Amino acid sequence: MTSKLDIVIADPDSTYLQLLATYIRQTKWSERLNVKWFTKQETLMSEWQVSPGMAHLYLVHSNWFPERWEQGWIMLDVSKVSQPMNSKEPRLFKYQPIEQLLAAAVEGAERHRLTPLAGNNQELVDMTVFAVISATGGSGKTTTALHLSRLFAAEGEHCLMLHLDSIGSLHKPDTEYSRLFGRYLYYSREGSTKAVEQLRKLIRRHPIFPIDLIGGSGAFREMEELTSLDIQRLLEHVKALSEYSKAVVDLDAGISPAVRGAMTASDRLVCIVSEDCSSVHKTAEFLSGCPQWLDTDFEPVRAKLWLVMNSLKSDSAIEDPRSVGITLPIAAKLPYIPQWKQAPAWSHEQSNPLFERSMQQLAEAIHSGGRGLRHAAIH
Repeated sequence: MTSKLDIVIADPDSTYLQLLATYIRQTKWSERLNVKWFTKQETLMSEWQVSPGMAHLYLVHSNWFPERWEQGWIMLDVSKVSQPMNSKEPRLFKYQPIEQLLAAAVEGAERHRLTPLAGNNQELVDMTVFAVISATGGSGKTTTALHLSRLFAAEGEHCLMLHLDSIGSLHKPDTEYSRLFGRYLYYSREGSTKAVEQLRKLIRRHPIFPIDLIGGSGAFREMEELTSLDIQRLLEHVKALSEYSKAVVDLDAGISPAVRGAMTASDRLVCIVSEDCSSVHKTAEFLSGCPQWLDTDFEPVRAKLWLVMNSLKSDSAIEDPRSVGITLPIAAKLPYIPQWKQAPAWSHEQSNPLFERSMQQLAEAIHSGGRGLRHAAIH
């Protein structure tokens, strides 16, 4: 299978970006491209300064940088003037047919496909990042992240789970681990080349499942103060290790700077919602706020979002949450497992058969690009 290309598309016209996102999602390009979207110049430059190698190609509105070209940049021009991909200042006509635009963009991306991160001379492994999110605590987020990681490993993927919630129910760090985590944060925030090797010291093997694990420091305040850039840098450093094909990120429920960073840097969002009215309403508020938090329209979020219903009780309080709000398909429905009710996620030595089938259904939906079993309205 051909690995995906990482592309950044930056333009102030949100309607234009929504049109591109819809076209990509509904066509073969969804299997070919991982796209990050920016509608503000300052947000793009903030990302660029932190991770100049986060994409193989950048399609950037020409008015933003009339006299600046970086390696891998192509200007989106409103005039009908295109310059070839092998020129020093490549341009693409913004309003040409989308199929032609994307084909030309891929030609440019292929030229920069093996461009490494700054300071790293090895070819990067194509890594897909999954962020498991939830509007409410106790929804089964960590359990889902753990078993999704386990399922990827069973499929032959080299998977890393990043369990970075402030409580750390899956990972109990000792004093030495906390010291190593703090040292990694220091190097990362200073932009030191030592950050990647320091990160390697944090990787542990899960005691039961064939996955690797990075946990938090165990210091509640330090974990609470993680920023969006901290998480984005962390994922870039994981990618720079060139060891993992899948990374699953598990953070605190709700919205925080760290969660925003994970949502921005991820390729897939798996949102867990419990089958009760309160969780449904809080999820609606959470998702409705994403455009403001992430500086984007909802369409790019929807394009990488999978909604998962989790049964936390034997008698579900809500079977199909219908309303007039944001309509999202349900990718999977996780069953109620009585013996897991009081058991923490790390104690699940074996997967329940019913839970296993539901997780496989979710994984298949993600792999195929399908959106789920049925539609549910979240408001």
